[in-house]
Amino acid sequence: MVDVILLAATRGNPATILKEAATTEAIASKVRQEFVVKEKA
Repeated sequence: MVDVILLAATRGNPATILKEAATTEAIASKVRQEFVVKEKA
């Protein structure tokens, strides 16, 4: 995750990159939660 932010930060708007990173992390978190629910079922 950090590598992606650093790589992107070298080529763009830092505010946009942080927003995209937060969105990506939120999506990943939601996917992990869904897997946990499926494992418990």
